[in-house]
Amino acid sequence: MIDDYHRGLTPLIVPLTLVKHYVQIFDVGYIRDQVYLNPHPKELMLRNHA
Repeated sequence: MIDDYHRGLTPLIVPLTLVKHYVQIFDVGYIRDQVYLNPHPKELMLRNHA
């Protein structure tokens, strides 16, 4: 996936989602706490209800 992103075949969200998935599985704290993977706190998310 990272190579596909590098070649312009997939959007950035694809490899980032895969990395986040493996970080959760293997509980890699120093990666999990990176701002790049979670740039916005959940409290700032947009509200989707009408």
